[in-house]
Amino acid sequence: MERILKDKNEVAAAIRKELKRHFPGIKFSVRSEYFSGGSSVDVSWNFGPTEDAVRAIIMKYQHGWFDGMTDCYEYEDTVVGDADGNLYELGGVKYVQTQRSFVPGKKRARYESGDIERQNAFMESFERQVCGLEGMQWEPSLWMDRMNCWLSTYVWRILKDLDFKGAESVTLKHWTVEEWRADSNRPLYNVILD
Repeated sequence: MERILKDKNEVAAAIRKELKRHFPGIKFSVRSEYFSGGSSVDVSWNFGPTEDAVRAIIMKYQHGWFDGMTDCYEYEDTVVGDADGNLYELGGVKYVQTQRSFVPGKKRARYESGDIERQNAFMESFERQVCGLEGMQWEPSLWMDRMNCWLSTYVWRILKDLDFKGAESVTLKHWTVEEWRADSNRPLYNVILD
């Protein structure tokens, strides 16, 4: 069976093209590299779509997965067809990895000096909003006692499922009783993207 994509650079270019088509206006950094056991593509971006949404599009470019039980890499290439019914092996790289950041005001998709501090400040402001809504002071150890998980973990769980749609700030509010009665399957907070 003929392989369509033959090296890491072709895979990275195909991923860039798909991400641009599915998420216009979002800047992605797509970097490819070789290592002793194969090749990989790393995709990173700021705010924007969820990791699950991005991975649903790009994971077909990964050859397979590492099986820790057998200590082996299991190959399973994606097969695609054309309009004439011919089948082709898509090809790809050994690993496709994603990393989403939350750095307000960031212009580039990949990490730069000062990003960690700005992301930490964003996370702290988000943690303070959550604590305020729960009637608690901002003290991560008190949160652990009351909610049985770390405050930072709780905040990441909220953020990971948010599609920011180009926004870079978030306001949290409690739902009104009427809103909650209309749909009790809502997320815990009403999230307003600014």
